[in-house]
Amino acid sequence: DYWTLTHPYALSKTGGHSVSNADARDLITCYDQRFAGLLGISTVLTSAPYQPCPLAPGPTSLVLQSALVSQHWALPNGTSWNPLWYQSITYVYRNTAALPRALLLPARQARTLPGEAAQLAAVLAPGFDGRRTILYDPATKSAPLGLGGLQAALADRLRPAPAPLPRDLPIGQARVIADNGNSVQVAVRAGRPSFLLLDDTYYPGWQVWVDGKPAAIHRADYLLRAVAVPAGTHRVTFAYAPLSYLAGLIATGATALLTAGGLWISRRRPSPRPGGRRRAEGLYSRHGDS
Repeated sequence: DYWTLTHPYALSKTGGHSVSNADARDLITCYDQRFAGLLGISTVLTSAPYQPCPLAPGPTSLVLQSALVSQHWALPNGTSWNPLWYQSITYVYRNTAALPRALLLPARQARTLPGEAAQLAAVLAPGFDGRRTILYDPATKSAPLGLGGLQAALADRLRPAPAPLPRDLPIGQARVIADNGNSVQVAVRAGRPSFLLLDDTYYPGWQVWVDGKPAAIHRADYLLRAVAVPAGTHRVTFAYAPLSYLAGLIATGATALLTAGGLWISRRRPSPRPGGRRRAEGLYSRHGDS
């Protein structure tokens, strides 16, 4: 999915390229810098000087940092003992449009835009800058079949212990203070009502708390997730508690109960009478002799 988003020209039928992902990594130097910025990719490496992508109009956000020259040798076809030396150049670019891990923007810089398709079109529109504007969907998704309570209880159990808030956080800034993959804690210091934009994928199953109180996660900028925060210093905690994990716990518990019930029934079953097996063996032996 990442390759499709950042290299639409390389993989499109009209782009003139019909190559696999592995080949494209070596042959294509065009990529959609808008999605790289949204995904927070701050460094881009290419094997040739960067070329603007036809599907990504506007000025480039890449600044060349250095060109690294490397040498290696190989045996031609593995049949000759005379090695051939090869030289390659790697171009290192800094992406000035890359979003930080956590971004705090005043609520007046947020724009309501419901729907995935509408947000995607707005993100791809010329002039969009995710560092100055947040597009968020006011609607939030809830657990189906009335499982919201169970999911909330699971998320509360998986919620990590609060990390200490930094004392040197400037007004209008956000900082990740803990991240273990299944949970993220962000310290924010807002001078006014704001939105915290976390550069993580918007995906079902994530829950959020602001200072320990449940809050809502909004789809933002098509790919990311945003949370409204009031003025002041706050700790925003994200925890991943998908319903699939809850279903696995329920299935595991049901299997354990069935297993325990089967063992209990087998122990309650009466044992055969003494000598019954020997009489049966004697009967089979007489039939076998006849």
